[in-house]
Amino acid sequence: MGKILKIREVGDPVLNLVCQKVDVQNINNETLEDIEDLKETLKFTGGFGIAGPQVGINNGEKIVKKVSGFTARDIQHECDHLDGIIFLEKVTQKNGFATKEMINKYNLRNS
Repeated sequence: MGKILKIREVGDPVLNLVCQKVDVQNINNETLEDIEDLKETLKFTGGFGIAGPQVGINNGEKIVKKVSGFTARDIQHECDHLDGIIFLEKVTQKNGFATKEMINKYNLRNS
């Protein structure tokens, strides 16, 4: 059984890193433990998806699958985490979905 990991918050530099590739042909025990920790953390949070960078783990694997609707949006969101992209970077209207705290944190005031 995995352990529950701390979820990283916007502003943590690890969220801006592009993940290292995982050699899926040679997965080691450390990677398997990371996977179990991610599963346990996701279960604890009740979320829909989780990516390694959200808990400070830098790894990832390419998967090809056809999806649509909410599932597609969720998977893209998690893939963005693997590429070091934070959702706030995709908000087109600077005060659209961002909270006042995030607007201040990222200096997103109308400029």
